[in-house]
Amino acid sequence: MARHTIAQSERRLNAVDGNPKLAKTLDFRAMEVVSELVQAATSVRNQIEQGPLAANKLSFSAYQVLLIVSTWQPIETREIAAEAALGKAALSGVLGTLERRGLITRKKTRDDARLVQVSLTVAGRQLFERLLPQVNAIESQLAGQIHPSNRALFIDLLRGLATGN
Repeated sequence: MARHTIAQSERRLNAVDGNPKLAKTLDFRAMEVVSELVQAATSVRNQIEQGPLAANKLSFSAYQVLLIVSTWQPIETREIAAEAALGKAALSGVLGTLERRGLITRKKTRDDARLVQVSLTVAGRQLFERLLPQVNAIESQLAGQIHPSNRALFIDLLRGLATGN
């Protein structure tokens, strides 16, 4: 399936049979920035999911959760949700899958039974430690497309978009 560019969409809207009045109200460069960002993020996610994660039947979200739990365990589910930018239902599904596979444990906190802490099991730690170098190799390959002198700026720009600053 062909991927239409923002420039093509702009030309189409400006055409006689399009909607030139609407086209004049739109910031096509902003559309292009966001469109390319989404395409890049989706491509990166797919490369990681279809690479080392596919062999282990893990989604990108499941890998993110393993990374977060590995780094901060024990960690409360609400903190995982915030770190991974996952909604409650999506996180619940990911945690259920990881728990059924014996990769994490969940237990209620002593202070508040409504709060749940998550930790990796031995199997979860072993899987994560096997996957991390494989995923990082893809990350290194992708980051290698950005000149080293531009990486700090690139990171700052992405953080600015993510935080709205």
